[in-house]
Amino acid sequence: MNVILFVAVAIASLRFDFTDAAAAGQWTFEPGPNGPSKWKDDYPLCDPLLNTRQSPIELRGARMVHDPTLKPLVFKNFDSSPTEPFTMRNNGKSAIIDHLPSKDELAGGNLENTYILKQIHFHHGSSTSVGAEHTILGKRYPTELHFVHYNQKYGNFSNAMNSVDGLAVVGILLDDTGNHDNTAYSPITDNLHKVVNYESTVDISGFNMASLLPKHRHYFFYEGGLTTPPCTGSVLWFLFKDPVVLSKSQMSKFWLLLKSKANETAVPMLNTFRPVMPLGRRIIFSSDPEEGVPTLNKASGLQCGFLLFLVASTVSAFLSYN
Repeated sequence: MNVILFVAVAIASLRFDFTDAAAAGQWTFEPGPNGPSKWKDDYPLCDPLLNTRQSPIELRGARMVHDPTLKPLVFKNFDSSPTEPFTMRNNGKSAIIDHLPSKDELAGGNLENTYILKQIHFHHGSSTSVGAEHTILGKRYPTELHFVHYNQKYGNFSNAMNSVDGLAVVGILLDDTGNHDNTAYSPITDNLHKVVNYESTVDISGFNMASLLPKHRHYFFYEGGLTTPPCTGSVLWFLFKDPVVLSKSQMSKFWLLLKSKANETAVPMLNTFRPVMPLGRRIIFSSDPEEGVPTLNKASGLQCGFLLFLVASTVSAFLSYN
């Protein structure tokens, strides 16, 4: 089975780059022959029986623990004001901002290395449904923003994607309960109408990336994977506890995006999220001592229990694959 896993990862690495997700295959977010339940047919690592580090997940207290060793996340250079524009485009699956000229980096938390920002993208719903990928106690927010970083020790995104510590994604849940527009997000939402069609692009004025982050930055951490094919289990997930609030008017602009080109019949890009996946034996760690969950500390028997649990889980998983 280890050979099968190796081959699956090798194939996945040749087929994926989220920045060109539409070209990576005919997979879709909608139920059907190419929908999430069928991804595993073309992308073996999307099968939770083969790869247990699936994402997204539901965050619930039953398998959550407060870890006091989790440090605040450090967003290096995020508060700079770039003079060069950013490029936003429609890649057929999402509104994505890449080709970032700044050297934004992620550190802190429980990261052992510095991670370099590759791109940001959104997962959204529709006028009748919400579209965030992760849920908290069963609640799904309207939209979710992902900051995708790769571990600098691997040199580039493609190399990092094949390693368990290769990627770090920071997720921000977006709510639509604001009475006024969130001006920090205006450079994005005010330009979405310019990238309505697949393969359309627009240069937008560079902005302070830190302004997109929530004011309070306690987070949940777990080990997972990419939420789109090839679903490699290479992501260290940091999901902020508190959402960022936008107005309904801003949120509705995501619903204008299309999966079709300008000269084709319009196909709406709606509900761009994967259903939550099994957590399995994984543990969710919280940086917030007020979360109301058990605290993991060196003096407690709880930590020993979790360590024994994790060791047993690892041994069991190893034996099941051999």
